[in-house]
Amino acid sequence: MAGTLYVVATPLGNLGDLSPRAADTLKGAAVVAAEDTRRTKTLLHHVGSPADLMSFHAHSPESTQRRILELLHAGTDIALVTDAGTPTVSDPGASLVAEARAQSIPVVTIPGPTAVAAALAVSGLTADRYTFIGFLPRKGGDRRRLLEMVAESEWTVVLFEAPNRVAELLADLAAVCGSGRRAAVARELTKVFEETRDGTLEELAGYYAEAPARGEVTVIVAGTGKVKQVERPPDPAERARTLLAQGLTRKDVAEQIAEETGISRNTAGERTMKPLALLLCLTALGFAGRHERGTRNAERAAVPRNSVPRSDFRVPTSALLTVGRLHYDGGGDWYANPSALPNLLTALRQRTALRVADRERVVTLTGDELWDVPYIYMTGHGNVHFSDEELRNLRRYLEQGGFLHADDNYGMNESFRREIARVFPDHPLVEVPLSHPIYHLVYDFPKGIPKIHEHDGLPAQGFGIFLGDRLVVYYSYQSDLGNGWEDPEVYHDPPELHEAALRMGVNLLTYAVSASP
Repeated sequence: MAGTLYVVATPLGNLGDLSPRAADTLKGAAVVAAEDTRRTKTLLHHVGSPADLMSFHAHSPESTQRRILELLHAGTDIALVTDAGTPTVSDPGASLVAEARAQSIPVVTIPGPTAVAAALAVSGLTADRYTFIGFLPRKGGDRRRLLEMVAESEWTVVLFEAPNRVAELLADLAAVCGSGRRAAVARELTKVFEETRDGTLEELAGYYAEAPARGEVTVIVAGTGKVKQVERPPDPAERARTLLAQGLTRKDVAEQIAEETGISRNTAGERTMKPLALLLCLTALGFAGRHERGTRNAERAAVPRNSVPRSDFRVPTSALLTVGRLHYDGGGDWYANPSALPNLLTALRQRTALRVADRERVVTLTGDELWDVPYIYMTGHGNVHFSDEELRNLRRYLEQGGFLHADDNYGMNESFRREIARVFPDHPLVEVPLSHPIYHLVYDFPKGIPKIHEHDGLPAQGFGIFLGDRLVVYYSYQSDLGNGWEDPEVYHDPPELHEAALRMGVNLLTYAVSASP
């Protein structure tokens, strides 16, 4: 019988706020998974808990969550706690709770302190309806978008912020919301130096510029009290369909739509990167039942084969999908496994409703043809090198909705990792979780990427780069998928390995063309 995962709210700062039920749960649990083990150690000492402490935070490796789930399956009761307040609210525990529920492990809440409700209660602002945003990104388009969301919100908005950035946040809010918008700043709630200060955004920004905040900070901003009137904008997707029908490349279409409508070039690119023909792959997912591991998942998307998925973007029905084989500099046999991609395209044509070409298209990172393929495949044995222009183009391509699959054909690892780190210095390669759709979307791979060829005894691994929730780079390491896609007589692979490689390839391309940027 599985153990129980207890989601336990802990004090914001005053140990007297710990509920008797929470104290009993911490004393009864065999293990406590904590965001900050130093603070939690003090709490466990306070209640007299003998539980073992396990560090679990936003930067913990995937293996930590797997270990917690293994303990739960073995019958161990585990308490999940955060730094302070309620777990999973601006906290890494959400993924653990979701996975525990997916695996039918009992999850029980032990409610208690939360900075959101505590700050709202003392802010003096309307709290019958509110929006919680948490921490804003420090810069970029996402930050601007969320600031504008605050400005337009009909309801009160609650945000978290680090103390050294409070003045900057208030100034940014004043710029988009108006200097006279009412707000409150609550800090060090329940602690000795608790303070809640209210006023206009301009007043608060000025105050904290002169007297920097200290401690844990919650910012509450009054809503407009008015329902936002949304005007229906012109449809860039319809314009894109027309331009594509005229023979323009997606890159040219994106540039023209951006110029005509005033939307950003990146947004225009997104509208042209995922045409309806690509989404037709989803119609194939309801063909068969899920009778064994490695079979299609009908439950994932049961769409009749003859139906057309609804999409904001449409392209001419004659459009054919293909894969781009990346021609890169530095040597390393970018052209390796010549029969691999034609065989993968054949599998896609036979197993999905995609309209695919017979062969791949060779692309470079500086040519217009890059913008005509949604999926780039690169492979090889040796050195990979990108110029500064190629780095910029690849990053832009991936940000606009493209997908890169790098398949190490034994020898590419060091140079690929070096170059992809130059493309995304702020987004490292991480191991893709086994729960990710790329392992389950069409065929089930519960153990992850299959091992096709043996080189030095290392297990096959799938690494990725995520932009938000979207996987944009998939790096197959120690697997040799491309070898598995080759004609069977090339490597004399057993039929089950050839089939496993093709199934993983179908999953990869299906995900690439259906994941929304």
